Amino acid sequence: MAAWFGRKKIGVGWGPASWQGWLTMAVYVVVVIFIGRLYPVHTAPGSYYVAVGLATLALLVVAVATSRPSKRL
Repeated sequence: MAAWFGRKKIGVGWGPASWQGWLTMAVYVVVVIFIGRLYPVHTAPGSYYVAVGLATLALLVVAVATSRPSKRL
């Protein structure tokens, strides 16, 4: 199985390394936009931040689970 996310060649961090990684990022963006419409930050800031935090945590779990191991620390 090919890795969905990998270390960037230029810069710091990870990025999508396959179409599955790009699809995961697109779904994350759509979910965050949906959360913004469901819980407007100016009327429900607590709910908005919790929901975006959970979506981000889910993205990080998927990224770590489907990434190739780093060769350096």
